[in-house]
Amino acid sequence: MNYWLKCEGSSESPIQDDWRSEFEEHDFADQMLSKFPRRPRIEEGDVLLCYAIGSARAHGEGRVFAGQRVLSRNPQRSHSDQFPWAVRVRYTHGTTRLSDAPTLSDIGVEPSSVRRQSHIRLTQEKAERGLAKMPEMRDWRK
Repeated sequence: MNYWLKCEGSSESPIQDDWRSEFEEHDFADQMLSKFPRRPRIEEGDVLLCYAIGSARAHGEGRVFAGQRVLSRNPQRSHSDQFPWAVRVRYTHGTTRLSDAPTLSDIGVEPSSVRRQSHIRLTQEKAERGLAKMPEMRDWRK
């Protein structure tokens, strides 16, 4: 199993503080697609921690707001020109609000390491530090 920090949102369309409202009608126990601009080396069973691009501007420091488990055996093609690769995921952890999420420094990641990257590999220690600061999904469903 590998651990990854996955960038979500964009400077033009940042993740909002109440990020779950974007998924109001979605059951977080369902599978979702996580998309990538290049074919990722991510495999079934890997863990993704979701980093909100642009969150440092809004909250003073970059925020890690959710954890996902990869369900896809291999990346698959998506129907997006901008993000042509995808893996199926299921949320496992997450904060209620982005402003309550752990920061990059809380998990030991330098902000410069995520610049211009869609995802970076994390050590198990850093990933576990981030997951420990977020409730499991079953604890905070609506």
